[in-house]
Amino acid sequence: MDRPTFRNPKRGAFWCEERDLELAHALGLNVSQICRDAVRAAIGRAIQEAPGVSDRTVQEYVALLRQEQEEREARIRELAASFQEKEERKKQIDDAVHRVLGDNLDVAYRRLPEFDRYGDRIDWWDEVAAAVSSVAGIPVTAAEVQRIVRGGKRG
Repeated sequence: MDRPTFRNPKRGAFWCEERDLELAHALGLNVSQICRDAVRAAIGRAIQEAPGVSDRTVQEYVALLRQEQEEREARIRELAASFQEKEERKKQIDDAVHRVLGDNLDVAYRRLPEFDRYGDRIDWWDEVAAAVSSVAGIPVTAAEVQRIVRGGKRG
């Protein structure tokens, strides 16, 4: 989980029933985020209802919320792009492993380190990784090739 960053952090505390807090934790709820959201919602309502709040204060608060929203959206875009890159790399490596090994996936499976009692096939895995790297056009480790071989044939 990504921890929020604060410009001027200040710790707050609240009281609640023990069972409520335990249930929230058991459900995997982020109690801190829920509290932050509730405080912002309360501020928004109070600003609308308060007669003496200046327009400048409201505008500053709205601008702050917009900036935070933009930062969150930028982080989401970065995470999505990173995930997409990783998925494309995995697919590229998977395709290359299947092109290099072809119908020999079962042979490769029997040569996995967990079945290679004396370590006789270590060099073979390095050679396969080099061949896969050449076909994929990106660096590939023997561990990545082994992970794909463990996964078996494509469905």
